Formats: sequence, structure tokens, C-alpha cells
Amino acid sequence: MRTLELMPSLDTRTVIRHTLVKGENFGWVDEYAALDRIADPDLVEPKGYVFVGSSRMRLSMSCMPSFAEIRDFSKQLGDRIGMEIIKEREDSRVVLLGHEGDETDVRRLYGLDQN
Repeated sequence: MRTLELMPSLDTRTVIRHTLVKGENFGWVDEYAALDRIADPDLVEPKGYVFVGSSRMRLSMSCMPSFAEIRDFSKQLGDRIGMEIIKEREDSRVVLLGHEGDETDVRRLYGLDQN
């Protein structure tokens, strides 16, 4: 909790990622929203667990939420924290919540785009 409470004081953009695992931590939208309100991040990234790497030793494919489930969770979460879906990538089972018009390309944000 202390880290979440510290986040609003940081002089940089902040992102919270929720890696969601069916049967473990998927659901509880209200509880995630309460934590996100404490941290007050610029962006929130709900992501579905993917059955890869060493996690395969302790989890199964049934632990992977579908992209539709991640998107639905994200819409509900966004409604509770005043954010909307600004980007998504189905093959990665990830959604990015933020505010319309938020710049997500750090090269442009920090003037590093040299094109």
C-alpha cells in the first residue's frame, strides 16, 4: 500500500499493470479500482495471463482469460476510475486505459522522435 500511496507524488508518468489469472486474481473490479484510485496512475494496463514460460509448471491453459473477458473487465474498471480504452492488442490479451488524447509514444512525449 505504501508504494501505491507514493505514486501520485512521483514526477513522471505512471502505469499500473494488472496481470489477470482466472481462478487466482481475475474479477474483483471494485477492489482493483480502489487500489488504482490510491495510486492515481496516468495509465492502467489490464493484461490476461498467457500460458508461457515457467508459469506452465503451476498454472494451466484454463487460467488464461479470453481477450473478450479482459476487454469487459477493462471497460468496467475504466468506468470506475474515470478512464477509457485508448489502445488494445488482442493477440497479447492486453488493454490500455487512459484518457482520450493521452500520448502513449514516449519518443514523442519526451521529444525523442528524430524523424
